[in-house]
Amino acid sequence: EAKAMPRERIEKLESVGFIWNIRYHEKWVKTLEEYKKHKADGTDIPTYLSKWVQKQQFDYELTESGMPTYLNTDMIKEMKGIGFEWIAS
Repeated sequence: EAKAMPRERIEKLESVGFIWNIRYHEKWVKTLEEYKKHKADGTDIPTYLSKWVQKQQFDYELTESGMPTYLNTDMIKEMKGIGFEWIAS
């Protein structure tokens, strides 16, 4: 039976840059860049990016409540750095 990894161990691994799912991470980085471009240009965010934004907001809530998600502390830090809105307006 598989057991969940303690949050402390997850945080230690992430603090040294451990990437849990490289394919997901690469896609996440690409999508974040697309999001940043639309925000910088002031253009409307396409539907697929709106869904991505909602997923990030949902995962952030889960992460804040101690649930595991692919959204790690570095991702959160990067998104906070661009002024990402964690609560849907």
